[in-house]
Amino acid sequence: MNDKRIKILLIEDNPGDVRLIREMLSEAKDIPFDLKCADTIQNGLVRLAGGDIDLVLLDLFLPDSQGLDTFVRAGRRAQQVPIVVLTALNDESIAVRAVEAGAQDYLVKDKVNGNALARSIRYALARNRAEEADQLKRLAKTLIKIQEEERKRIARELHDETGQILMTVKLNLEMLARDKIGLETLAQKDLRDTIKLVKRAMRDLHRISSRLRPEVLDELGLISSIEYEIDSMAKRSEIKFEFETKGLKDRLEPQKEIVLYRVVQEALTNVLKHSGATRVKISLTRKADRVLLRINDNGKGFEIAGLSKSQGLGVLGMRERVDLVGGKFKIISAPGEGTLLEAEIYLNSDYL
Repeated sequence: MNDKRIKILLIEDNPGDVRLIREMLSEAKDIPFDLKCADTIQNGLVRLAGGDIDLVLLDLFLPDSQGLDTFVRAGRRAQQVPIVVLTALNDESIAVRAVEAGAQDYLVKDKVNGNALARSIRYALARNRAEEADQLKRLAKTLIKIQEEERKRIARELHDETGQILMTVKLNLEMLARDKIGLETLAQKDLRDTIKLVKRAMRDLHRISSRLRPEVLDELGLISSIEYEIDSMAKRSEIKFEFETKGLKDRLEPQKEIVLYRVVQEALTNVLKHSGATRVKISLTRKADRVLLRINDNGKGFEIAGLSKSQGLGVLGMRERVDLVGGKFKIISAPGEGTLLEAEIYLNSDYL
């Protein structure tokens, strides 16, 4: 435990038990605590409403509340605060129901000592932190899913609506440019220049749409999408790309295909912007229950600890995406030695 004082709320109406519990907590040298007390559930709820409570020790039998209902009332107010039941009732069925309802532990007063109480508090706080981390991962996964859906929607609108408008404008301008009767030379030149600008806008629109969400990913799958990304990068650089696949015959789960594609997209963008590489080798291999993505370049490399802010965020984003589907991510690099990136996705694993 660190030196941060744990703010414990004890909801207990028996003064003798309050003194005993305070003494037991004092014996636990590794739990620096501040103990606040309430003698009714209503007073306890008021204390909880004020916030700044890390853990609740709760008696089930109070002047204004009895049995499991006491826990339910406390749990409604303290949804993010771990609750340890500390009661005189030695009833296994009630204990099971309390834990099922969300109690971190169920302790019987005459069977607990200072060590057991301290251990229960430590475990309750640790489990609560783990549950909060789990919730954050679920939230991050949901946000990434929403982001992908929004990218898909925007890409579709750019292609279907704005793209069609530009196409119509281009065709109309071309018709005007062909009709030379009555058009002065300067006007014809302006039309030709305008057509060039519209064509450029259409190319840019297609590029932006593809970066947001390539149609080929939904229609043809991961391999074709990676090939498209490599082809796009090759046209904008002097880098020689090599791409090989092995064992990938079937489509993967959509979420896992998206993760692998986004890792390739971000990694190749970093190579193009920062590495100075002339060769990049990309491999995608299925081995039994997993898929391994490897991206290896012969660039200038870098110190992992010395990543720039933009590179650091890119690597963090890749790592988080892979982690959210239960995979493994690593990056190996050193100055003058190029960079190796690996992302391993397990196909049959449960993930958040």
